Amino acid sequence: MFSGYFIALRAVSGCPTRKLRVFAIHEPSSTTWLGGLLKLTPPWLVAELSNSTLLSVVLHPKRVGKIRNKKEKILDLGSGGGFPGILLAILKPECEIHLLEKSQKKCYFLNKTKDSLNLTNMRVLKTTIQKSSPIGEYSLITARAFSSAKNILEISEKNLMKEGKYLLLKGKIDKINEELESINTNKYKCEIIKTENEKYERHLVEIKINE
Repeated sequence: MFSGYFIALRAVSGCPTRKLRVFAIHEPSSTTWLGGLLKLTPPWLVAELSNSTLLSVVLHPKRVGKIRNKKEKILDLGSGGGFPGILLAILKPECEIHLLEKSQKKCYFLNKTKDSLNLTNMRVLKTTIQKSSPIGEYSLITARAFSSAKNILEISEKNLMKEGKYLLLKGKIDKINEELESINTNKYKCEIIKTENEKYERHLVEIKINE
């Protein structure tokens, strides 16, 4: 029913750039639930992939951090259709990328994509996250359309390494400022980064623990 999508992924499994293009743009029939999952990859993402603006920001050494060893771990909360988790797994093969998702159908899609692209550095966690969840510690925690910034910090602070950071993909600046008002600025340092997108208002929010 939707094997063509995974066949397309396997065909480009050795080329990171082509992996990104097929993952972001290829759409099976929207009448299948898989088609619906792929449509979670929004139009603004496809546009950004074309000029690499978003990826250059997300993957900039100052944002992700310089990779010091192969044990670097990244957690993508509520991964859904695989953004940004799968993109990070494609472009950072030296990192260990964990995609946390509670939906069985979405986990199936993520695992099939992982296998088709031979992403051996990627692991799908079929679970939810709560305070003190026993899933380990991470140097970077990402999320898109998962929850408010405050809630993300509250439920995952025990899973962030001492010198780790959050990178949250958000939309309009007014909504972001409203969210950040409830964050303890004595404990956390927040920076808003605007992406270069003329059509959609999109920002990244980087959050670190104050030293």
